[in-house]
Amino acid sequence: MLSERQQNILDFINQFLDEEGFPPTIREIQKSCDISSTSVVSYNIEALRKKGHLEVKSNKSRGIINNQINKEKIISIPLVGKIAAGESLEIPEDIGINYEEEIEIPIDWFPKNKNIFALEVKGDSMSGDMISDGDVIIAEKIVDITEINSNQIGVINIKDENSATLKRISFNKDQNEVTLIPSNPDYLPITKKASNIKIEGKVLGLLRSFNT
Repeated sequence: MLSERQQNILDFINQFLDEEGFPPTIREIQKSCDISSTSVVSYNIEALRKKGHLEVKSNKSRGIINNQINKEKIISIPLVGKIAAGESLEIPEDIGINYEEEIEIPIDWFPKNKNIFALEVKGDSMSGDMISDGDVIIAEKIVDITEINSNQIGVINIKDENSATLKRISFNKDQNEVTLIPSNPDYLPITKKASNIKIEGKVLGLLRSFNT
């Protein structure tokens, strides 16, 4: 038998899954269910897990799974780390393998058989594209520069700085240069030799929590 608080938490998780397509975080549960602290939420989540209502994956920021939901509709993708939408930021050597945790998304959000990863955005240089500090972008890993077009948003590794940034891409084939364009007018475009950058991925979508 569930306590009133546990039932409220379970109802909120189910409602959130129905509306958003992915599970809520502990903090979102705390705020929406008017619970005093995240530790109290965690205690009740653990109780729901022991009673067989939930499964919890500790290495995922949204790792709460309702055991009554069809798990085949959810996929896990690596959350590689943070990507700069402002100043440049160092990234892992292998963006496809080294990652801090995973997030779960509905399987039908993006085309199947894509090599997809997630990055948390740091900075506000892409605010004109509604990409804000703290958002999570979903990107497709690419191996060849021809897989991304001008004016698409890319995850770009700047080789001589050993850093990465998130910008729109403009190719200048005649001069063999690439311009990285922010959408926030407070930042200036960056032009680099094509040989000095590696485009790690192209942005497919965005996850955002309004309860931060």
